[in-house]
Amino acid sequence: MKIKDIQGVFKPPKKTVYFGRKLYGAPYFTPKAHVAIVRVGLGWKDKYGTPRYEWSPQFHIFFFRWQFCIWWNAPKLTGEKFPDNDLYYEMVLWYLYYSNKDIDKARSSWEWVDSKTKESSWNDKYLT
Repeated sequence: MKIKDIQGVFKPPKKTVYFGRKLYGAPYFTPKAHVAIVRVGLGWKDKYGTPRYEWSPQFHIFFFRWQFCIWWNAPKLTGEKFPDNDLYYEMVLWYLYYSNKDIDKARSSWEWVDSKTKESSWNDKYLT
């Protein structure tokens, strides 16, 4: 997934940056070397014909005991304490790979339902 694939349809993901002592690993990777650069794409899998989010796109530089990281997380919506990466990225994946980049088809074929409200969990607030 590239940002240009969702430009004009979805709000772009927001950068989260960290610089400090080595604290975070990359998915399935803990650097053994003193210096390492790691670029990780969006982690997801297809399960039962639907996309499942696993991790956000990220970039890491490890330098001895220090690290610099960037994560691209879902945009925070009004009233949210934390971004909902699961919903955001699964909507993006549904749009890109399951609806042939047709936002109306993506919205109408979205299968997930909120367990409390029993209504579709599709959130138009993530759209531009």
